[in-house]
Amino acid sequence: MNHLSSSINKSLRPLLLLLVVMQPMLAHSQYHYGDVNHDGLINVTDVNNLISMIMTDDGSSPDSSFFYDDSRHVLMVGNSFTNNGVEYIDNICEHLALSTNHSIQRICMSNATLKRYAEIIASDGYLPGGSVLGTIYGNGINISKDMTLREIISQDWDIITFQQSSNVSDDYSTYTPYLTTLIECVLANCPNKHVKIMFNMTWGTNNTNSGGSVAPFNGYIDTLSSDSTYVPGILDAVKSMKEDYGHLLTVIPSGTAVENLRGTSLNPHEEGFLGFTYDNQHMANGAGRYVAACILFQVFFSDLINGTLYDDKTTITNPADLGGSSYGKVPVTDANRKIIQRCAMYAYIHPWGALTIPETDDE
Repeated sequence: MNHLSSSINKSLRPLLLLLVVMQPMLAHSQYHYGDVNHDGLINVTDVNNLISMIMTDDGSSPDSSFFYDDSRHVLMVGNSFTNNGVEYIDNICEHLALSTNHSIQRICMSNATLKRYAEIIASDGYLPGGSVLGTIYGNGINISKDMTLREIISQDWDIITFQQSSNVSDDYSTYTPYLTTLIECVLANCPNKHVKIMFNMTWGTNNTNSGGSVAPFNGYIDTLSSDSTYVPGILDAVKSMKEDYGHLLTVIPSGTAVENLRGTSLNPHEEGFLGFTYDNQHMANGAGRYVAACILFQVFFSDLINGTLYDDKTTITNPADLGGSSYGKVPVTDANRKIIQRCAMYAYIHPWGALTIPETDDE
């Protein structure tokens, strides 16, 4: 594997750079790992968790073809949360001069669960009416509603992502066996044998205002129960998934990036609403959707650009661009953009719990 050495060094360079940049902050931070608070330096276990996400099952570094291909085609399979995440990613790609040989395509069904997609695969079915699909960025692979879901997955993708519906994203029993069906479909049908399968973690929600359910990001102790029952959160479910599926899945820590953002001074703290949402579920336009796009770009393409995410100069300040509900909207400006970007970059390094994000370069 000597021919991989230069490839490995280049592919890991953004990761190592971020670790160096973050070390002073981590020495004085408090972060949340599950339901337990820890103070002090990031420990060996945390670093191993990070390394495991970029290593293959035999302990070697990823195949060089992933990092050096001339075109990288991403298929995102999900729901309205997936739509939230791609709202501004084309802006980021354009500003960072990502070649249009690379592409992002999406398939989204409202409220779609992993089970729903697995059922379509099992029946060799087509996407139902009302599904949203198409190109988000670049010159991608042509997909259409005239193709079965299996046929779409059977194209030459480099990355395929799945996402659980927000309402059940804290309940790991809703992940299996459906995720197995989806992974098996990719491995059996995608012609790219180096395809990377990823799972896009959702963010915490509280949709009780409209009769929906609560899906907390962090688990918690129910002090009102007779035996102080531990109530699992999204982070617990995704950890369980990672334990079961290991090297087969890379986690995209979108939920962690949002939690990082909610811990900053940018959080609007509107009464009755979770930060950066317009309905206690979906990200509002502006900072919420921008941080979700930042983490996607960091995972998909950060190794392909000269520079870092900090070089993106996206601004979202026009009232028309911030349209929709009045809740949750925080503009992205020259003054706050780096804070939002940092929330995504730190989630990339430390996906398993929120960090206290420094808001100035002096912190």
